[in-house]
Amino acid sequence: MSYSFQSAAQAKWTVMVYMAANNDLDIFAIENIKQMMRIGSNEQLNLIIFLAQEHHASRENYAKIIKIEKDHQLLIKTINNSKLADSGDPKTLIQFCNNTIAQFPADHYALIFWNHGTGPLDPSTGRTLTVSEIFEFDYSLPESPLYLPLFSNFEIVDKKSIQKGVCFDEATGNFLKERDLDFALKMICKQGLNNNKLDLIGFDTCLMAMVEVMYIAKNYAHLMVASQEVERGTGWNYKKALSLFETKAPTPLEFAKHIVNAYAKTYHFANDYTLSCLDLSVAQKLESNIKELAFLLHKGLSNNPETVAQLLRKSRYSHHCIHFDEPDYIDLDNFLRNLLRNVAHVALLNSPENSSFKKRISEVLAEGLELIKTMVVANKVGSLFDKAKGVSIYFPEHVLHKSYKKSQFSIYTDWLTVIQQFLAI
Repeated sequence: MSYSFQSAAQAKWTVMVYMAANNDLDIFAIENIKQMMRIGSNEQLNLIIFLAQEHHASRENYAKIIKIEKDHQLLIKTINNSKLADSGDPKTLIQFCNNTIAQFPADHYALIFWNHGTGPLDPSTGRTLTVSEIFEFDYSLPESPLYLPLFSNFEIVDKKSIQKGVCFDEATGNFLKERDLDFALKMICKQGLNNNKLDLIGFDTCLMAMVEVMYIAKNYAHLMVASQEVERGTGWNYKKALSLFETKAPTPLEFAKHIVNAYAKTYHFANDYTLSCLDLSVAQKLESNIKELAFLLHKGLSNNPETVAQLLRKSRYSHHCIHFDEPDYIDLDNFLRNLLRNVAHVALLNSPENSSFKKRISEVLAEGLELIKTMVVANKVGSLFDKAKGVSIYFPEHVLHKSYKKSQFSIYTDWLTVIQQFLAI
């Protein structure tokens, strides 16, 4: 099913925003669209959104495909079929992107996910948090009063009750799990882009700036913009994020860096914001580095369990290592620096191997830190996260989330093995 809309002349950019608003974030969609309309499409930019919502009268979900113009919206298509409007179905994402790419050809393509996010962990099916549970009015914003999340003061007793999967559709209960995201992006690049990659994948969501997410994204995009911490419900300010297009057609790197800088300007009054841009061409090298680190840690945990477990515990302890609203997500750079500083105090039981073990693990840690520095091409954080360098990793202190056993990153790098050894000790 393609759009019955006349194909546009080729622009420099087509930016696709996948707004999964059939959930508790619906109230923020209108404000973000208004921000987009302050810029609108022009000869440089095709700005196309997929907006999934709920009919207030029938309580059924529907979706609209809209081209955002300066000061108005141009409706391309309305989808009244609940199944076809399901933002949590990968086929919906594939169809939206492939049709948009065909109808609005461009030199560069960006895909922005607008919704909740849970990093590499897939929640079980169930309800979503309601707005009243996680937001309260805050009149301190310089613009109109909007809801702001207070996750930092929200204690999760039963994590299974917190359902915030990427692109969650409350009508169907579906959301994009890791395998769904992988499949959808694969089909978009294969079918829509003729086996080329997207220039940019953006996550206007919470907690997605992680090596586990990067592991998927690197196959389908050159750059990734995401947050290590939770985002406020107001999300990105799209007037600021898209303002470059008023005067020029930016390069992909210029656009990505501008989004990060615009986010920092939007939340300059806060101390708990994060947003970073990752150069995904470096991702494979960093994954290989973590794989070797996992091998060495596995060796150490097998040889001298208590001592090496203490090394890990001390290096990821919350008072020593930056962690986020999900406390099992820790800043990778901060963690590696702590390991590098503390590894001098580790001794293997087999003394002849001790010096070579510490020498090699120190080299691997130093290499990993350099790779992070190269990969994170833009990073803006509030003062609360001044040591956060733009990318996180999952490392639970007490309990392994069952969905992490299926993480492609954890299996490829053997990071899962290290976590399981550590928790067993």
